[in-house]
Amino acid sequence: MRKILAIIVFGTMLPICAEIPSYGIQAMGIWHTKGTKKGHRSEMQVGTHASWDLGGGHSTLLQLNITPIEPTVGLYYRYNFEERPIGYYNMIGMTSSGLSFGAGYDFSRNFGVQTTFTTGHNTISLGTSFTF
Repeated sequence: MRKILAIIVFGTMLPICAEIPSYGIQAMGIWHTKGTKKGHRSEMQVGTHASWDLGGGHSTLLQLNITPIEPTVGLYYRYNFEERPIGYYNMIGMTSSGLSFGAGYDFSRNFGVQTTFTTGHNTISLGTSFTF
């Protein structure tokens, strides 16, 4: 619980100098690479996010995701190689499940896809997001 609270507090204080955030929703498929006694398992997660554009391709992203096992909160730093919120980007962040890193592509200001790897639960996710 402390880790989740720290991420939320840090996530809301970090982008103070940025513009008004963009909000959105996302859905992802998750594959657990560690597996269980029954083998590898997969699940779906849905969530919401707030994104602050810091300019020059830099942005922060605060996510809240709901899964069948537990909710996760994450704060990410994203760098977009096009230096605007469209195109290819890399991301790294801290979630309540551990360190996470990934890459994605925003087709427009509203629609994108991404994949991430999270170390805590050794999960790989592939999903899509829609920003309002």
